[in-house]
Amino acid sequence: MTRLRTLALCLAGLVFATCALAAPPLSDAERLRDGLPPGFRRPTVVIYPVLDARPLAAATPAATSAETSVFDAFVAELARHENLNVVRPGQTLQRLRARKGFAEVEVVARGKADEGQDDYKQVRLDAAVDHLAEAAALFSKLEYIYVDPRTVARAELVRGQALLEKGDGIDASIAFGRALAADPRLRLRPNYDRPECIEAFERARRAAVDTPPAPTELIRWPTDEPVSPDVYLVRSRLLPAVADRPERLEIYVVGSGGAVIPDVQALATPDAASRLAGRLWASLPFGRAVKDKKSGGEVRLDAGFAWFLFAEDGLGTGVFNNVGAQSSFFWGFARNIGLQIAFLVANSGRDSEEDLRADILTYRAFLGPGYESRVGPWRFDAHLGVEVASPGRITTTDNVYCKHVPPDERTIFAAFCPQDAISTTDRTVLVGAGLTAGASLDLVDDLYLALQVNAAEYFYQLDTTDLGRPVGGSFSLGYRFR
Repeated sequence: MTRLRTLALCLAGLVFATCALAAPPLSDAERLRDGLPPGFRRPTVVIYPVLDARPLAAATPAATSAETSVFDAFVAELARHENLNVVRPGQTLQRLRARKGFAEVEVVARGKADEGQDDYKQVRLDAAVDHLAEAAALFSKLEYIYVDPRTVARAELVRGQALLEKGDGIDASIAFGRALAADPRLRLRPNYDRPECIEAFERARRAAVDTPPAPTELIRWPTDEPVSPDVYLVRSRLLPAVADRPERLEIYVVGSGGAVIPDVQALATPDAASRLAGRLWASLPFGRAVKDKKSGGEVRLDAGFAWFLFAEDGLGTGVFNNVGAQSSFFWGFARNIGLQIAFLVANSGRDSEEDLRADILTYRAFLGPGYESRVGPWRFDAHLGVEVASPGRITTTDNVYCKHVPPDERTIFAAFCPQDAISTTDRTVLVGAGLTAGASLDLVDDLYLALQVNAAEYFYQLDTTDLGRPVGGSFSLGYRFR
C-alpha cells in the first residue's frame, strides 16, 4: 500500500508540474506575427456591395450616390488580416453571376417582371400582381438587389401600385418598402402618379427612415450558395441619421449554419472603419492548419469487444472461449509509423466437457511500434511489440462427482471426489512477444470502425501455467484526434 501511495504521489506531482510549465496558448495577434503554417485554411469572408439607404431621409434625393468611404475603408481594414480570405464586393458580384443556373433564372425573372408591368399598363391587376410576385421571388433567390437594384425596385414599385389599386394597402406598403430597400432614391412624380399612391409610397418611405426594415436578402443564406463551415457572408447598409441616431454602417455576418452576427458603427466615430473591422475579425474563426491524413502527428483512441482462445492449452480440457472488452491507443509520430498501446480484459467460458470449473479472468496489455498505410477511407496497420498477460486462478477436474456433487455434500461422497481430483493453479504473469494486425474504415468526421487480430508467444512465466499462445480479435469504434 505504501508503494502504491508513493507511486500515486509521484504521478500527481508530474501532472502538476507539466500543467504549471505548459506554455499559454498564443493569441490570434501572436499567431499572425509568427506567420501562418503551410496549408493553413483561411475562413472565406464574402463581402457584398453596400446598400446605401441614406437617400431615404431626403424628400428629393441627390441624383448621384453619396460617398461610401467608410465602407470602403472597412473592407480594406478587414482585408489586412492575413488569416482571412476576403472576397471584395466586385468579386462578389462575379461570384453571384457564376452560380449554377443564374443566367437562366435571370432571363425568366426579367421576363416575368416585364410581363407584370405590361399587365399593369393594361389594367389586368390580378395578372400583374401574380407575375410581379413571381419575379420578386426569383429576384430574391438570385440576390438581384446587388446586381441590378433598379430593376428590382421598379418591379416592386409596380406591384405595390397594382396591390393598392386592388384595395390591398398592407401588402402594397410592404412592396413599396422593398422597392425603397433596393433603390432608396426612388420617388413618385406628383403630376404623373395617382395622389393616393404617392401618399401611400411616402408613408412607406417615412416608416423606412424611422425603422429601416432589414431585407430578407441581408440575413439569409442563399439557396444556390454551397454550404461550407469556412465561408461567411458579410452584407451591409448605410443608414440615415434619425432622431438621436447618427448616420451609421450596419453589417450582418451570416454563416451556413444560420448564425447571424449583427453590428453597427456610427460613421462620425474616429477610426470607425478600423473599429468595425476589428470587432468583426475578433468574432470570426481564426482558421486552422490542415494536416494530411497520411502524415504523422495524429492520435487515435478506440474501444470495443474482444475475443480470443489459448492455442496452447495443457489443462486437458476442451477449447474454451475468452470474451471481454478491449481498448487501444495509437500515436502516429511519423509518416506511416506509430506506437500502439492496447489493454484487454476477458472472462472465459466453459469447455464442452465442463472440466473447467470456474471462469478465468485474464488481463492482457500490449505495447509496440508498427507500420500503417491508407487506401481511400481504409487504413491497414500491423504492430510488433511486447505483451504482458495475467491469467487468473484456474480450477479444473475430470471427475464427474466433483463436477455435479454440491460442495456441502462432498464429505458424504469423499470417496468418489478425492481432494487430489481437483487441480488449482493461482494467477500468474506471462511476458512475451505480441503481434497485432488490423483494418479500419473512416465513417463520419473523425469516427472510424476498427477490426483487429492479435496473437502472442510468451517466453517468461512468473509461475508455471498450462495456458499460452493466445489468438483472437477485436471489433471497436474509435475517434481520431489531430
